[in-house]
Amino acid sequence: MDQAAAKLQMEPVDMSVLTERIVSQLESRLDDCDGQIQMDFDIGSHYVLADALHLGNIIQNLLDNALKYSRERPRIHITSTISEKLLHWSIRDEGIGIDRKYIDKLHHKFFRVPTGDVHNAKGFGLGLHYVFQIIDRLGWTIHIESTINEGTTITLKAPIHQLN
Repeated sequence: MDQAAAKLQMEPVDMSVLTERIVSQLESRLDDCDGQIQMDFDIGSHYVLADALHLGNIIQNLLDNALKYSRERPRIHITSTISEKLLHWSIRDEGIGIDRKYIDKLHHKFFRVPTGDVHNAKGFGLGLHYVFQIIDRLGWTIHIESTINEGTTITLKAPIHQLN
């Protein structure tokens, strides 16, 4: 992503509220496929310093991928926990999974995991590239764990922002 093209407008953002808003926008899509998204958030401040628009795009992209690469009835679990002044926000699906040999390539522009005939998902390989670019610019970390035929968990770690 071109640095000038994506100037971040930093502000305190409540990850729980933003996540809930984006999930609610997916209700009709979930109804269509008999999908389910469960959210479990720790009690306490879930504010992070971020660009709300880009952070919303990240959440939307990760949810879209979780739905796209799920089985017939998607089951997605989003958690948000606080540990050592860090927010750990995770999205876990029970989808087709990603072979370990591709995990380190997911941040590459235009990279798409070869799925053969397993799933006919459309895309250009830009979504996760964008996610990695913004997470890097925010100074956050991202971790991906996946097992073929069991699913994928993506965890974002960000410093908690204390409101005055």
